Amino acid sequence: GVYFGYDALHQAVCFYGAARQIVQKQGKSCELAPSASQLSLYRKHASKNHALVDSWVKKGGPNHVHHLSILDAERAALLSCTQMSKEACKLYEKAIVNSIDGGFVNHAALT
Repeated sequence: GVYFGYDALHQAVCFYGAARQIVQKQGKSCELAPSASQLSLYRKHASKNHALVDSWVKKGGPNHVHHLSILDAERAALLSCTQMSKEACKLYEKAIVNSIDGGFVNHAALT
């Protein structure tokens, strides 16, 4: 089974990770995933949690800026499908910097 975390950040990371596993197992484009309904469900839940974190940042929640950076990197990694894109790598680097700057070394370690 897949653990879906206890808050928006952890849930979204888990959903993006679960979706990426489906895509990587098939080794082809996202549209040809064998369990398209499961992939779609994971993406839907990840996007919902991602939007929630984004809304917190827009409301001025400084403790969530690095969360959003992590989720942006996770989404880019999923969208690049079978191999890590340069964009995803840059977003992961940004997430690490934002996490460290915010004093969240534990989240930097996650990325």
